[in-house]
Amino acid sequence: MMKKYILSMIGIVFLTSFLVACQEGMSPEELSLSIEPLELSSKEKTLISKTGVSFIEYFTLNGQLKETDDLVYELEIYRDGQLEGNTKSFGSIHDHFENEMVSFGMMDHPNSNETTIIFGSPGGLASTSYEIDTGMSTYASLLSEKITLTKNKPVYLAGWMGTNENSLTGFRNDNNGSFPEGIKESDLAFLFKVTLMDQKDVD
Repeated sequence: MMKKYILSMIGIVFLTSFLVACQEGMSPEELSLSIEPLELSSKEKTLISKTGVSFIEYFTLNGQLKETDDLVYELEIYRDGQLEGNTKSFGSIHDHFENEMVSFGMMDHPNSNETTIIFGSPGGLASTSYEIDTGMSTYASLLSEKITLTKNKPVYLAGWMGTNENSLTGFRNDNNGSFPEGIKESDLAFLFKVTLMDQKDVD
């Protein structure tokens, strides 16, 4: 019995060492994670327009996640240019990503000021509802090209902002994942971002 136990423990140690060695043997490129915008075809855009979704942006995730790292997806809500609240999703169930889809969109409800905010990741789909009290609004993808994720540096993927003023400046198209400063002039804004982090730092 003891002999079987020792052999099992040796087997577990060997397997663990093998997996660690495999990761250590990977090049930095193989261990990196990247995300980029996904361009939809005209047919796909038409199909989505029939679902009732006001707008939705898609992105693809590729690469390898280290055992000690995690991806944190976060919806930020800004009121009068100040962060009012946020909703996080983390605890990745995958460590390898090959054209895995990430999305952010909003769905309005007829005869109501309420909107449903939808954000998807390789781990699933999440949504939350919010009361919209602005008249004019705009939205955009904040990522214009492929970008490699850097530890603890958030990448802003998409955003929506609204105002009750007579004019609203849209999102700049040269952000490529950086924080859009223009939301500081809005009455209400939603931003969706992803951050690569150490698991021990996620809360």
